[in-house]
Amino acid sequence: MNKYLFLLSLIGFYFWSCEQEVESQYIDVKWISFIPGELQYCVYTQEFRDDLIDVYGIKDATGWVASELPQCDSFYERISVYYYKDEGYIISSKDSLQEKINLIDANNIQYAPY
Repeated sequence: MNKYLFLLSLIGFYFWSCEQEVESQYIDVKWISFIPGELQYCVYTQEFRDDLIDVYGIKDATGWVASELPQCDSFYERISVYYYKDEGYIISSKDSLQEKINLIDANNIQYAPY
């Protein structure tokens, strides 16, 4: 009995060790813009709005569509921005710090890949 138990545990260990890890695929982007899905304060109009755009991008990035009030949109300059489209988040790097931003509730997501 012990012989069969040992053999079964070896087979189980073999299949467990052959299991491959699935790495998340990301898109390296110049910029990504989105409406965060929450109220944001606009200093220009002095009111809370739900249609302002946040943009995370590298230095000198251009080309995103601005909101009706581009003075109130926010641009966050980053060294790199990685968009995990299937998982619904981005990871951006500024200096040596990385930030994960959840886009589950975001609307109107647009981006420019490298």
